Amino acid sequence: MNKSKALKQTVRAALCAALIAVSSFIIIPISAVPVTLQTFTVCVTAALLGLKWGVVSVSVYILLGAAGLPVFSGFGGGIGVLMGAGGGFIWGFLIIAFIVGFCADKFGCSFKRILLAMSIGTLACYATGVLWYALVFDRSGGFISALTTCVIPFILPDIVKIIAAATVASKLKKRIK
Repeated sequence: MNKSKALKQTVRAALCAALIAVSSFIIIPISAVPVTLQTFTVCVTAALLGLKWGVVSVSVYILLGAAGLPVFSGFGGGIGVLMGAGGGFIWGFLIIAFIVGFCADKFGCSFKRILLAMSIGTLACYATGVLWYALVFDRSGGFISALTTCVIPFILPDIVKIIAAATVASKLKKRIK
């Protein structure tokens, strides 16, 4: 990769990390883990930037939050948030970026393909978040309780976000070189 292209991708990754942070400020508090636009932005980021730069962008976002900057939902920041109830979902953003970025690089960004990749990525994020929550915070209720708390209320909003993200990504990918 030449220096100009590397600089362009670095700037895109940084902008997307900033957009993920901004999207975390838009929250609908319905349980211990709020509904935000982060998964929407992570999906679009990975589809547009691909595997390498999508994962870099999400990693930068997580590192900024780990360093204490208030980039997580509710203006949270620090290691405590990453180790808290929603920490597994934040780590799951890396899985979304990996799956969606890989599929975008390998199979392209047609609406159907990217919709499927985003759906699989979101399911993997659910798995990470639910396991984290069940193991760390809800030992009495276990997996079913964690599923009820952390997934069931989010299915419909996430379906809407995935469809919107696939629409945006498939259309933008055609315009961005």
